[in-house]
Amino acid sequence: MLGSYLKTSSRNLMRNKLFSFINIVGLAISMSVGLLLIAFIMDLYSYDKFHKHGDRIYRITHVATVNSELSGKFSTTSLKLGKLIRERVTGAEEVAIVHNDFSQDAQVGENILPIKGFWADPSLFKVFSFPMVAGNPETALKDPYSIVVTETAAQKLFGSANALGKVIQFDTIQYKVTGVMKDIPFFSHIHFEVLVSLSTAEQLNKNNNYEQWANKWANYVYLLLPKNAD
Repeated sequence: MLGSYLKTSSRNLMRNKLFSFINIVGLAISMSVGLLLIAFIMDLYSYDKFHKHGDRIYRITHVATVNSELSGKFSTTSLKLGKLIRERVTGAEEVAIVHNDFSQDAQVGENILPIKGFWADPSLFKVFSFPMVAGNPETALKDPYSIVVTETAAQKLFGSANALGKVIQFDTIQYKVTGVMKDIPFFSHIHFEVLVSLSTAEQLNKNNNYEQWANKWANYVYLLLPKNAD
């Protein structure tokens, strides 16, 4: 019986070649698109799953308006807002503030290498699950001119030597390595090679409008909220 079905189907296909071709190609294209969409959605939902408190982490965004009309929604906000939330909002367990403009050449001895990273405060390690392999996450980003490097960055800069306590020079300023952390997983929405203490940026920019409301294009504020928070 199965053979009879196959013979009948093949005869119908040969008798209506154009119609059969359109159906088969259409089915193949639709299945391919469907599989791609499934893969794309699975890829999106796989990001940041490694964070212990991932379901309680929120990012503050801002909406820009021009003449009372919406001009765009952005993932950034001002440093000032992050600090005000930390001081006045009791519902947030932790507030992590990140500034994204650290991209400089690092000098260690005779070696000069381009390094990219963020300015961040100590709360970053309380909000996100970025494991440290050396140093204390509670204090690594506390003092000015302290820096935390990933394992790959430490290998690039210091080879097989222990990076903790070493000095990295950026331009004319020296930074002390206060921590070494594991490399950032691929499925992370933020990637960096180093983290520099936010207190350093505050000292370097204390005479300009670094913390003004208008400076909101390169700063990220993340909140760790309690379970079942509204």
